[in-house]
Amino acid sequence: ADGQEKDTGTSRTRLTVCVGSSCHLKGSRRIVEQLQALIAASGLEDRIELGGAFCMGRCVNGVSLVLNGIYHSLKPEDTGAFFTENILKKMSGT
Repeated sequence: ADGQEKDTGTSRTRLTVCVGSSCHLKGSRRIVEQLQALIAASGLEDRIELGGAFCMGRCVNGVSLVLNGIYHSLKPEDTGAFFTENILKKMSGT
């Protein structure tokens, strides 16, 4: 393999959660706490950069979240499924 398509372990996944007032009211703090726990439980602290940002200007739906430059809208109760589907599966290559 040439290594260009596959994650070589050197790049970090960047995950940014909006913590502006609208998203805060929709549960962004709970989402951040869940993501921190999921990242730690998966042993991915060295591969995922979790951060926060104030208003991303997408206040209409759930909590705004950006994963490697792609916007998502998330509810606290969907955090586990989102993490599995969009992070774990992609990092494990399945």
